[in-house]
Formats: sequence, structure tokens, C-alpha cells
Amino acid sequence: MAAVYFAMHLAAFLILAAVVHDGQLPVWVLALPAVLVIIALRAAATITPPPYKKIVRGIKMTLMIQPLGCVWLAAWFIFLA
Repeated sequence: MAAVYFAMHLAAFLILAAVVHDGQLPVWVLALPAVLVIIALRAAATITPPPYKKIVRGIKMTLMIQPLGCVWLAAWFIFLA
């Protein structure tokens, strides 16, 4: 389960990196997504069998990743539209 969680975040980052590499977006747009991938890796490490104390920390990290990623994405839609 942890591998799937991290793979999803990594895939999104790699797709964005490919768009940057293609020259469609500037390199600096990878800054926040790179940080979010690192946080996702740490969150994925908390997905373990019982006891579930680590999972609470992972859930909190995930709850931080999602709004930051959404704000980042919304800003791109607003400024590129």
C-alpha cells in the first residue's frame, strides 16, 4: 500500500518534470512539487501494520500535501488562463 501511495505522487512529479523538460513550463515550478514528493515519501514510510501510531503522523502529512498541491495547481490554472 505504501508503494502505491508513493508511486502515485512520484508519477505526478515525473509527468510535471517531463513537461518542464519539454520547455512548456519553467524549471522553478518543480520546487513545491519536489518538496511534496519528499513529504509523500516520508508519509508512505508511516504506512505500516499495527500498531497504528505511525499512521496518524502519515495522515497528518497527507492532509498537508493535498491542500498545498491543490493551491499550487489552482494558481497555475488562474495565472495561465
